[in-house]
Amino acid sequence: MLCRGTVKRGGNGEIREFTFLHDDRVFTIEYIPSKLKGGVNYYFIEVTDSNHKKSTWKMEQRPIPKYLRNLS
Repeated sequence: MLCRGTVKRGGNGEIREFTFLHDDRVFTIEYIPSKLKGGVNYYFIEVTDSNHKKSTWKMEQRPIPKYLRNLS
């Protein structure tokens, strides 16, 4: 599903946006890196259906909770 899409890159060459089609829907995944060292990176997923209705989700990078770090 992710093989045939378009990529937009930032000024430093990193992937900033990936768009692909699947089952009459357009999926766009956008990556916004933090401008601060150690800051939070953001990811947005936008889905556009065949009627051009858009749904968007915002995701944040989160640290692994302490109680899950020692599981192996």
